[in-house]
Amino acid sequence: MKKILLSATLFFCSICLFTAAGCAEERTYTVTFRQEGYEDILYTVPSGGSIDELPEPNGKIGYEVVWDRTDFSDIEGDLLVTAVASPKTYSVTFNLLGGVLQDESNSVLPNSGYSYTYGKEYAFPSAFRDGYTFSGWVAWKMREPDQQISLIYSAVEESGTWNICNETDGVCSVTIYATWSYDIVFRQQGYEDIVLTYTETPNGSTSISEEDIPLPHGETGYSVTWESFRLSELKGNTVIEAIKQPRKYRVYYETEAGVLMPAGTTFDESRQQYYSEFVFGESFTLPVPEKAGSVFKEWTYRGETLENGIWNIAESVTLTPVFSAT
Repeated sequence: MKKILLSATLFFCSICLFTAAGCAEERTYTVTFRQEGYEDILYTVPSGGSIDELPEPNGKIGYEVVWDRTDFSDIEGDLLVTAVASPKTYSVTFNLLGGVLQDESNSVLPNSGYSYTYGKEYAFPSAFRDGYTFSGWVAWKMREPDQQISLIYSAVEESGTWNICNETDGVCSVTIYATWSYDIVFRQQGYEDIVLTYTETPNGSTSISEEDIPLPHGETGYSVTWESFRLSELKGNTVIEAIKQPRKYRVYYETEAGVLMPAGTTFDESRQQYYSEFVFGESFTLPVPEKAGSVFKEWTYRGETLENGIWNIAESVTLTPVFSAT
């Protein structure tokens, strides 16, 4: 009887052990991927299991984003994985468009070899170009990593917090362009300068054209023109002066038969009159004609006596001689 009871007990125990092993639940763990500003990503992993394909952390402009854990094998507990964002460093090359970089002592600096970290303070060297005025820096500014380069340039401050994140195929490099302006000044004594401003930028440049050239102010008795220049050579700050040349005027002499004009006067065949040429603003001497039986007294212009002096009549005129009897 005791043998039967023992056998039954062992059989019952065997059944219980077998049932417990077969019915026990498999142990699992939760792996949580957490990134600020985004919903958690949850993975359920069996005890001793692993994660072969990790979720990609969301990109952040100017930063390299990675998970703070790289080993996801043999997991034996719940895990919290956090995204870590590290600012990227961008290599910078300057395109001076004909200028140079300078330090505080005006020594020339190289155009490349500079680097700035996203979100950190920066300051550019100074830019100089002889005959031009520095107008600021510009660059292609991408809105997000790996976007296609746009031909639209945006202004970049000389100093501040670095916020340019140009990337192509994972390479963080930026070209910063200088922009320049220059003035073409048309100057005429007695009048305000006429200043025309032009620019040179990577987006395109402006330059003077024939239509831009102003007319100089006229001046009585003078021919006023701008000094000689070539449009194609007007680059950089330039001052163009007005040049005035005194005009020459013909003075005709109204003479009758028997009046002899002295040497130094010229006969105009078309008008059948003698004349002289006088320069405006310069001294002049009128000829002394001869007439038999008479004495020359004076020349008159519009009924008024005209005496030798400085020529200030800005037109060609005809003078009439006055004789008196001897």
